[in-house]
Amino acid sequence: LSELYTQDAELKKRKGDLGWYKRSQMSPDVAEAIFDANNGKGLNAGDYTSVITTANYDGSPDYVVFYVDEVRPAF
Repeated sequence: LSELYTQDAELKKRKGDLGWYKRSQMSPDVAEAIFDANNGKGLNAGDYTSVITTANYDGSPDYVVFYVDEVRPAF
């Protein structure tokens, strides 16, 4: 989806792959949607978040959906 709809040229080049993130590196609303889903167990590989509204760099609303490709244990 990000290849079709993103306005971020770099993200489009990477086909939407954001790489690996720790919870502390994400905005609270995104971290909550990913890590607190499934009664606090977090999303599993193959899961999508619902649509999340965040603030874009210029303060305008940004609507995002995340897909979890792979899950690694915390380190």
